[in-house]
Amino acid sequence: MRKQIILGGGGEFMSEENKDGVEASIKKWLKETGFPLEMQAAHVFNELGYDVRQSYVVKDIQEDKPREIDILAKYPFELDLGITKIFCILECKSSKHPWLVFDGENTLSSYNMLHSFAIMSPDAFSAISGILFSDKSRKSWELFQRSPKCGYALRQPFSDKDTGYTAAMNVLKACRNMVEPPQKTSLPNINVAFPILVVDKPIFECAYVEGELVVKEVPHSKFLFSSYIPDLAVSRINIVHIDHLDSFAKHYINVATKLREMLAETEQNAMEKAKGRS
Repeated sequence: MRKQIILGGGGEFMSEENKDGVEASIKKWLKETGFPLEMQAAHVFNELGYDVRQSYVVKDIQEDKPREIDILAKYPFELDLGITKIFCILECKSSKHPWLVFDGENTLSSYNMLHSFAIMSPDAFSAISGILFSDKSRKSWELFQRSPKCGYALRQPFSDKDTGYTAAMNVLKACRNMVEPPQKTSLPNINVAFPILVVDKPIFECAYVEGELVVKEVPHSKFLFSSYIPDLAVSRINIVHIDHLDSFAKHYINVATKLREMLAETEQNAMEKAKGRS
């Protein structure tokens, strides 16, 4: 006897053979979309203990309407006063073509090291810059030291569309929207967001070396990107192949830990000041 399965309240039936065919068709369709890449990237961060939100919606401060973030990842800490929030914002791009980062010799030479570190809320920038300015030993500077190597643009070869610019703009805007405090409170909003592009096709870097163009494949790269959203927003954006995302996720646990340690006294002072007002 042919096994049948009830699909819904309407009493529709589907045979086991048809069910298998539909499942196969759905899987085939999924593989042609970006959903598997998003799910794989989210899994990497989940496995490392991050709090992960997929298809997270934030308010677009420029256009005053909802915008969706592919993946929002925040590493939880045992003692969290709710003042400092450090996010990894992931934009996942599944495509048919490789990615190319144009490598510049002096891309970061004229940029403040905090401006190129991440997207920060005004309170975060003020707090961190104050700590760095008062640190005569410059020990706290180590976290923000820049690698001299950084790209200045992202493109996708063999594509007629400027998908590199669109991807960079999307993730930068997502970070800017995420760090913007929803409303002014008695406590500071120390928000930091790191923009990350996750891809499933090879990444290449292009440089001009001794009169020749040099192109080489890399597991990950970074480039400086800026735009007005509506105010100027600048940050390095990391682009990483999904096969190497695990090491990036581990790296940002270390970064978040050091940032929270650096800001612990600022948080405590803010809490005591708020209690004094109440």
